[in-house]
Amino acid sequence: MQQFGMRQPAEFEEKSSGRLKVTIIVFAIFLFALSGLMMGLAVGAFSRHQSNLTPQQSNVAQQKGQTTPTQSANVAQRGIACPIFTPTFSEMADSATGYQLSATIEDTTISRNANNNCGEGNLLKVSGITCKLWVTNNSDALKNLTNNYFQPATNMQNAFPDEILGAVTFTSGQRVQDCSPTGVTTWSYKLSPTLKTGNYFLAVAADWQGQSWNWSWREIAVKGA
Repeated sequence: MQQFGMRQPAEFEEKSSGRLKVTIIVFAIFLFALSGLMMGLAVGAFSRHQSNLTPQQSNVAQQKGQTTPTQSANVAQRGIACPIFTPTFSEMADSATGYQLSATIEDTTISRNANNNCGEGNLLKVSGITCKLWVTNNSDALKNLTNNYFQPATNMQNAFPDEILGAVTFTSGQRVQDCSPTGVTTWSYKLSPTLKTGNYFLAVAADWQGQSWNWSWREIAVKGA
């Protein structure tokens, strides 16, 4: 017997086609929503990564603003050693020949005892120290300078015992000036023609706020004009 396949009614085909379209549309909406969710997660992760970096950048800026602690300025505890300097031994007192003298100012953190009042230590790289350069022809006057010449430090402007005022003309620096915070103070000067031929003494003193001080001297041979 011959068999025939039965064709679906047109109404059924239309319903099937409509369901297929609905399925496709729903699937498309699902894919769109899924892609949106993934994009949102990616943007959120990127935003969190950026927000995590912000405090690190702020910390770096704060570190740049920090300052390095400076050397302690409590010179009274560290003490002042005798100024170290080596002048030109033979000098002309003609108001024309120039000379330069550099004095090194140290503390006494390495050594100081009753037999060595000068002591030795490290460079005093601090502010607030006053230096003085002067000339005398009497070494005995340099041996026992009393406290009143250094307390307060402004007293260093006064004439020291047997100091020859006007013996030095300064071309750089002053008779009494602030010591350099580098630990090395320099003067440039000429000797006055009022000095007669003979031996004299160049002396340098350093005084920290009238609380700690020291001085030393060197002999020079002066030839008058």
